[in-house]
Formats: sequence, structure tokens, C-alpha cells
Amino acid sequence: MKAPNYLMVRIIKVGTLTLEPTDLAGSLTIRCKHELGVGGGSTVTLIRSDRTILVDTGFDFEDSRDTHYVKRNRQQLLFALRRNGVTPDQIDGVFISHWHKDHFGNLSLFPHARRLASERLCRELPDEGLVPVADGEEIATSARMVLTPGHTDGHASVIVGCQLGGVAARVAIAGDAIISYGDVLTGRIWSYNADFFDRNLAVESVTQLFNQADIIIPGHDVPFSVTPHLRKTWEKTMRTRTADWC
Repeated sequence: MKAPNYLMVRIIKVGTLTLEPTDLAGSLTIRCKHELGVGGGSTVTLIRSDRTILVDTGFDFEDSRDTHYVKRNRQQLLFALRRNGVTPDQIDGVFISHWHKDHFGNLSLFPHARRLASERLCRELPDEGLVPVADGEEIATSARMVLTPGHTDGHASVIVGCQLGGVAARVAIAGDAIISYGDVLTGRIWSYNADFFDRNLAVESVTQLFNQADIIIPGHDVPFSVTPHLRKTWEKTMRTRTADWC
């Protein structure tokens, strides 16, 4: 694969979360967040390398049947793309971390792009036109997929090697392998989804991303750095939590 003249990683839409680790778990909390305008859609990240790749598409208010939200989601993503000098036709591929609507709901905006996903997810959804990507395979120069199961079986993330502020950095676009910074600090493993796969694998996936990246872009939060202190906090919290799970 020919090396690109430049490589850019940019968050074009920051995801939101309707249930923070400190919130009381329940539908009332989520309903209140919705009424306040928090839609719970995923972060959307643009990679510009030898190929132009979008990681997840975001989709707020995923459970609503109101067609108004479909139109609004499309408009928001189109605006975010336009603000970054990109049109849907210029997107070569859309990588979907996992098959939850808050991550794939705007896929129809990209009829000409390849729909990229892990081999596991492709086997689960043979009729969705997904193109399988192997663990460790590049989806663009310096951007490779890594399997991060736990949140779902076929979940995958993308790790990009790039320059940030003139310094070499490894950026993990985590999807819901790491939902938020708060989840890391508290040790919460999001297991509310009906297709949640495995708690221990979810922990291993977080640890894997910490070992392979300097900066994490979570599925529903702003990016954060993987510092030695954060690693120790995570390891200490997990020792306590995993003992409770046994």
C-alpha cells in the first residue's frame, strides 16, 4: 500500500452518554437525559490517509421511531463532514465497530463506500453487505483493525499511527470497548446491552488498547491520554472488581 503524503485523525462528532457511571441506572435517567437533548449517539472519527475512512457514523436517539430524528441525524453528520471538507462520496470506507444503531445508523449516507467490519461481525450479518477485515489488517495506511470483544462478540477497534502536535502518537478509536473516561476510572463494564458478550473479555480488550495506544478515543466521550497513573488505576480497580465477579 502506497504511503500517504499526510495522515490525519479527527473527531468530527463527539459522542454522548445517557448513563454515566455515577448515574442511577434506569429508564428514568435515560428519559431525563433525552429530554435535555442528550441523544447517546457514538463518536464519529475521520481518518485521511491513502484512503478516507469514517469510523462509525453516530446516531442519536436510536430507540425513537420519530422520522424527525432520522433527518436530524443525517443533517448533523453531513454538516460535520462538510465542516471538515469532505462529502459522502469522498468516503472510501466506513468502519463499523459493532452493530448497534448508535454506531451504524447513518450508514445509508454512504452508498458508494465499502462497509468494513470484523470478520466475526460479517459472519453474524451475512446480508448487510459488510466487507470482512482480519485482526491486525490495515484498513488504510497506518490504520489497523484490532479485535476487542466483550461489549459484543464481533466488536473491533482501530489503531492509527500518526503525528499529533509534531509528536508520534498511537491513537485507538475504541468504539464501545471503552465507552468513556469515567468508565475507566470507576471500572464500570457496560453490560446493559442485550447482546453483551463477556465481562472478562471486555476487561482484556481495555487492557489491550491501553498497551497499544497513547491516546484513546472512546465510543461516547472526548479523547484521553493513557498515562502510567491511569494504567495503575485501571489495574487496581480491575483486581478488586474481578474478585467480586468470581
